Amino acid sequence: MTPLLLVALAAHIQGPPPPVPATLADAEAKAIFQVRQAFERVGRSAPVADPALTQAARALAREALLTTIDAATGTRIAQAVSDAGGWEPNPRLIIRRSWPLETTLDALAARRDLTDEAASHVGLAIAADGDQAVLVLLLAERKATLQPFPRKLDHAPAKQRLCFELRPPLLRPSVFVTRPSGNVDKLAGVSAKGGTSCVTVPFPVQGRHALEVLGDGPDGPEVAAIFAVEVGTVPPVAVLPETTGPEPATAPEARAQLLLRVNALRATAGVPGVQADPRLDAVAQAYADRMAAQHFFAHIAPDGETLTDRLEKAGYAYRFSGENLGMASSGPLAAHLAIEESPGHRKNLLDPAFDRVGFGLARQSRDGGSEVVLVELLASPSPTQADPVAVAYKRLEQLRTQFQLPALERNAALEAIAARQARSALARDDPRAPDLDTQVFGAVADARTTSADLYIAQDLAALPASRGLHDARYSLVGIGAVRGDSPRYGRGRYWVVVILAGLR
Repeated sequence: MTPLLLVALAAHIQGPPPPVPATLADAEAKAIFQVRQAFERVGRSAPVADPALTQAARALAREALLTTIDAATGTRIAQAVSDAGGWEPNPRLIIRRSWPLETTLDALAARRDLTDEAASHVGLAIAADGDQAVLVLLLAERKATLQPFPRKLDHAPAKQRLCFELRPPLLRPSVFVTRPSGNVDKLAGVSAKGGTSCVTVPFPVQGRHALEVLGDGPDGPEVAAIFAVEVGTVPPVAVLPETTGPEPATAPEARAQLLLRVNALRATAGVPGVQADPRLDAVAQAYADRMAAQHFFAHIAPDGETLTDRLEKAGYAYRFSGENLGMASSGPLAAHLAIEESPGHRKNLLDPAFDRVGFGLARQSRDGGSEVVLVELLASPSPTQADPVAVAYKRLEQLRTQFQLPALERNAALEAIAARQARSALARDDPRAPDLDTQVFGAVADARTTSADLYIAQDLAALPASRGLHDARYSLVGIGAVRGDSPRYGRGRYWVVVILAGLR
């Protein structure tokens, strides 16, 4: 009985095909049927028609009648979805031009790429002017459900409560807001009750504010929702698709223009510019090539490789690092513009901790055309440390001063023990703190107490305080440091042993 029940249920869901369309509404109904049928044919759940995506598709279809451009920019798509009350971050856009209507529908039915990516919601609209028809299809995989939130507020200052549910597997939400000034705030106080998270969003000034909800997933951080809120009187946004100027023809030209754009953005925010780093270019390019070749788009690769892994494999020592990913059919500048307009990604671009940048660009096929995959790597490289022991001693002196304690005295016997232990730990690939009491008491006859710590560090100038550093009983110190490659902890890391001793 179960197979018969399943067949009957599928037939009920699919329903009979709509008749030959006599109106645009009939044509849209038939097109939606074709889309649902395509998903069911390959065993995927058919996307649900969404009012906001449908309204956005209608606006884009009407605009497409006014131009010969076959695709709106990512900026315009996001604006249309937001204006319609939606929040989908990157809906997939398919545009088809033809005449008459039956030809348009036949072309949609003939496509075999509609189901290349999962989609939970769909918006579809057709616009016609007598000699051409434009079909716009928006497909989205919904990652969050938002409770109603106003898109227009009369005046500032104002506050609104944003509540939402992340869809599995996304967890640990964070909320960012790009203010009219271009600066980005990360909102504090996100609270969760059950599966619903809420946060109060302040709007201190009038203007257009962009809100973004991020969640952590198995592929790294993902944008779950993005939309704009207009406060007070705001100049209208251009209706026609935006342009970013001529796209660069070569990768070097693209990198040069992207660097100018990033530094112009940072200058506007009063943040020092970043410098091009060929080593970061190489890491970013390798990852862009991999995503295009293997057809994925995520901060974490299918084999689990992370940005940290990629930088370590390249032997790039750094204090801080960040990564932005973008895609656009028209070129790298359009992909970067989408990155700028994402509050979370924009915060990376404006982070003063970064002073180096690298770009990777690759082309991949999609929806019968091609698009650029853009990787932007930002970092603050660790300074060259020719004498790691001296750098580590300086760091401990700074910490000791912060604790308002007397300076420690360097001890040659403790240094010798620490140096041996650092080399041994690297050779064994074992970061456990050593038990050195017997060696210390044997080497320093009047030692009464001792403490030892082992660290694996990229930057010795940022070493944390060892366990006994804030203890006034300790007066002697010995440091050993060695740099090397570890199968488990990465290339070019410093292995540091700090030994403290107190005298009788």
